[in-house]
Amino acid sequence: MASSSSSSSSASHGGAGDAWLVSFADFMTLLFVFFVVMYALAVVNVSKMEQLAAVLQSVIGGIEVKQKVEVSISGAMPLGAGQPAAIVLDKFPPKVAAVFDAADDLTQQLKESGLEGQIKADQMVEGTLLTFNDKLLFRENSAEIVPTTLDALKQLAEFINSVPNEVRIVGHTDPAAPTDPRYPTNWDLSMARAVAIVRYLVDDGGVNPARLQAQARAEFSPLKPNDSPESVALNRRVEILIVNELAQPKGGVNPLQDSGGDAGAEGAAPPAAAPPPPPPPSGN
Repeated sequence: MASSSSSSSSASHGGAGDAWLVSFADFMTLLFVFFVVMYALAVVNVSKMEQLAAVLQSVIGGIEVKQKVEVSISGAMPLGAGQPAAIVLDKFPPKVAAVFDAADDLTQQLKESGLEGQIKADQMVEGTLLTFNDKLLFRENSAEIVPTTLDALKQLAEFINSVPNEVRIVGHTDPAAPTDPRYPTNWDLSMARAVAIVRYLVDDGGVNPARLQAQARAEFSPLKPNDSPESVALNRRVEILIVNELAQPKGGVNPLQDSGGDAGAEGAAPPAAAPPPPPPPSGN
């Protein structure tokens, strides 16, 4: 009996001692899978890299890269080889640079006409941005264009007609509520100002209305906090964005027409006919 009990006890201890092998086997399997995944991530797919390079070249063919990055494709990449190298863009694509240069020339001409500090040009990701101070174009709390600024708008129309890009005219205000009952909210005032510019460009400047889009931002896109009279005056503005071709809708889609209309249809209603967006909830 004692012998039987002893052998049973040793068998019991032996079985319990082998249980760790199951966990160890699971751990080794997971470790193996981990290293397989790491190796797969380190190996470069040559064909996919070439396809990506071809696509990028076709999209930004005018951009010069000053630094060439060599990638090892013989096997796993050595430690540290995956560090991204800095890419220096020497210049904008030719078409983008040409539009910006023309816009910069326009601002210089307007400044020489006595409009120093009233207009500026900036190159943004979306395109070339012309910013007009609101006092240059409109009287306070009004969407009627000041007659003395018509020469500036005429030059603007000539510039827009010289490039094929789409153009967005965006009105901005300060937080103060309008005093003119025709404009219940700043949404109405900023849209009315954008539409007034669109109407002039179409009616007097000969710009194709299908290229233009009027937008309103009210007081919700300030350049600076409205904590000083200077900042408030800076935030009252009209922005004219000459949209880069790469940022425009594909297939000639006309953003000004109804979704069911033909993008190239004759007699499309100009954006001025579009009603302003609904006013924000009371209290804004």
